[in-house]
Amino acid sequence: MPDRAAAGAVRAAHHHKAAVQALLARQAALEIPVAQFVHRETGSYPFVSDKGEPEFAMGVPVYLGLTPYGVVCPVAGRLSALKSRLASLVIFVASEGERRRIAGLTVPGQRIEVLA
Repeated sequence: MPDRAAAGAVRAAHHHKAAVQALLARQAALEIPVAQFVHRETGSYPFVSDKGEPEFAMGVPVYLGLTPYGVVCPVAGRLSALKSRLASLVIFVASEGERRRIAGLTVPGQRIEVLA
């Protein structure tokens, strides 16, 4: 039995590591498209942070000046606790599937932009 438990723990750790790597890849891939999108919308160039932050549900914050404007690929499982704090921000995601997962966890009507 302990061997099965250990094997299960190893598989879970591997799955978590793969999920984190996939998230980081999606966030990095969207950095330039998000900056271009925000510039087209606002006429200003945003600052896109280089990593996810806990206060943004591990998503990458996007700022116009010192004001948060959006968040890139937040972690769906962390959104419920931050729903009201992130309500005014645009959420940027990499796919329609990601948009659907996140939409049910945000405030009604929150803007979610898919940038493939």
